[in-house]
Order: sequence, then C-alpha cells, then structure tokens
Amino acid sequence: MAISRVLDIISDPETIWLCKSGEDHIVIPFQIEPAEFLSDAEVDLTSDVNHRLINALANSKRAFNCQIDSLLIAFGLFNLAKRKRYHTPQKYQLLGSAGVVTPRILLKLNKMRNLMEHEYIKPNQEQVEDFIDIVLLFLASTNQYIYKFPNSMQLGYDLDSSDFLNIDYDFRASSFSIRIIYGDKSPTEDCKILLDEDNNLYLELLKAWIKFSIK
Repeated sequence: MAISRVLDIISDPETIWLCKSGEDHIVIPFQIEPAEFLSDAEVDLTSDVNHRLINALANSKRAFNCQIDSLLIAFGLFNLAKRKRYHTPQKYQLLGSAGVVTPRILLKLNKMRNLMEHEYIKPNQEQVEDFIDIVLLFLASTNQYIYKFPNSMQLGYDLDSSDFLNIDYDFRASSFSIRIIYGDKSPTEDCKILLDEDNNLYLELLKAWIKFSIK
C-alpha cells in the first residue's frame, strides 16, 4: 500500500479509529523540565530582589523553549531543527505545520523578552505575569503529546470488510510502520514506511497522527 493511499485513508471522515495505545511518558533527555523553569519563574516573581521581574521573565522563557524542544523530540523533528539551526520562531512554525496549536501571542511575548535582552528594556509586572500565565497554558495544552502520546493505532478503512490498518510510530527513528491486517485471516501484508523527517510525507502523516491523538 502506497503512503499516499495511507494518507487518504487517515484523512477520510468515514475511517474508523479502532484503538490507540502509547508510552506512559516519552523520556526527554533534559536535566531540567519546563515545569521546573516555570516554578522558578513563580518564585522569582514573588521575591524581593530588584531584578525579580527580569529573572521571572527569563525562567518563563526557558520553560517555553524547553517545552518546544521536548515536543520536537516527541515528534521526531528535533534533529531536523538542530541540523538546520532553527531559532525559536522557526521551531514554533515547525510545530504549527505538524498540527500543534501554537498561540501566536507566545511569539509576541517572545519579542518582549528580546527587547529586554537586546535593547535592555525592563519588563513590568503585568507583562511578566501575562507571559508566565500563557506559558503555563501552553504547557498544560501540549503535555499530552509527551505524557500520553500514542505509539500504536488501529483503524478500519473498509465498511464492507473487517480489514484494518495497524500503524506503529517510532519517534526515535522518525518512522511509521504500517501493516494491513485482513479480517479473513489471510497473511498480513507488511508495508514498513521509513520516512526521514525531511520528507514532506512524514510531516503529513505526523499531522494526521497528532490530530487523532488528542481525540
């Protein structure tokens, strides 16, 4: 079965998603997690040091960047972004192209931090509180892709038969393995599709995968 046919089946509104299973937690190889940076930002915000707002903004931005990189790892896109030396806005756009909801306001708030770093403008209390709150919402809405992201799905694609597709996803190898399981107990047809993260079809299949994963 060609990958184009697989994509047609996945996008067909009459396709029945039978079940999904996944890893309890995709292991992210960072010593500090986004939630820790955000917790530090909250502590900074309530401290009595003069530079508390600057520290709080810096730590909340670290939480934001760390979550983005964690998501790229979960989607098998981290090496691509690293190899192409993507900066935060480019990584953010890459996640958007994969179908992850990416609030544009986060990039606007990112510009505020850049003003602090490059033009030495001090943020005010309200700006920092807004940044922390929005990053918190971003983490809450995307943690499902790290803690509950499925690595296997089954879907029925022919209402006149009991045949179905079994699709396994390996984020480490940036690959999808697809098997056709015939309901009449005929031999299973294997169609292992290895798509490099540079391949547009990989991104298309990943987008469909992500869309179903949040149902």
